[in-house]
Amino acid sequence: MELTKKPTAEAVAAALGKVIPDPDNSATILLIADPPATYDRIEVALPQWKDERPTVTFYFQVGRGPSATTLSKELGSWTTMPIEEHSMDLDRLVIFHKTGTYTCDIAAGVERPLDPANRTTEDYVRELRISVFKL
Repeated sequence: MELTKKPTAEAVAAALGKVIPDPDNSATILLIADPPATYDRIEVALPQWKDERPTVTFYFQVGRGPSATTLSKELGSWTTMPIEEHSMDLDRLVIFHKTGTYTCDIAAGVERPLDPANRTTEDYVRELRISVFKL
């Protein structure tokens, strides 16, 4: 499904599985009921403005997400976000792809290994957000 073709959030969510409203944010977020075992949660944010597209966020279980290094081989190089964007246990990385008038924003919260020597083998993605916007 191409996000640049303005699918509804409901259509995006339905492509991922059975949809339920988020009990805490039913007006703005749809959840995928019964996500696959490696996920804690999958959510689709409803657009708040006319030109906005749905945003999909995958939340992986600790140590079960894909490797950020492996993803970069498929998606392109990560840019490290400013230190203020990082949390106590997650590094924040982002990839931007521009195609015509659209930009795809792929943001990740990546687990920080206890041993820095394992940075490229234990760099599990915990949060992966994908959004598209028109410039």
